[in-house]
Amino acid sequence: MPSDWALAQAVAWLGESRSKRLSGRREVDSLADRFDSARAHAYAHIAELEARVFDAERSRDDAIGRCVAAQAARDEMHDARFAEARQVDALKAKLAQLMEASREAVYLAEDELRRLNGEGGSPIRIPDGSGGYLGLKKQGLQRFLAALATVKPK
Repeated sequence: MPSDWALAQAVAWLGESRSKRLSGRREVDSLADRFDSARAHAYAHIAELEARVFDAERSRDDAIGRCVAAQAARDEMHDARFAEARQVDALKAKLAQLMEASREAVYLAEDELRRLNGEGGSPIRIPDGSGGYLGLKKQGLQRFLAALATVKPK
């Protein structure tokens, strides 16, 4: 039979072992609570980061859309400038044709004036386009042609 002292030691050991088990259980429960808290915090942080990523992607897509719109506007502006340049070139060519035609008309009128030079002060009849005639004397026609040669088309 065990002695009282051995029995007391066994009871103390059992009590101590139980106390250690309870303490270990509390420590495990505490660690599990801290783990659950850390996991909840991590999930909240992950959700916040996902929201930031979503906002950043939306901002990036908006910026890309603005860039595309700006490029389209720039392309449209360049197209308009090129169209205006072509139009200006066409108008310059037309103006050159008109100036050449007016010079030719002045040269023909001067030739006619030289041909008529010997006729003195008799009026020269130039059609006015409405079925009538401009009746100019030789000096008036010379002044008219000189003025016509200085006129620049608009």
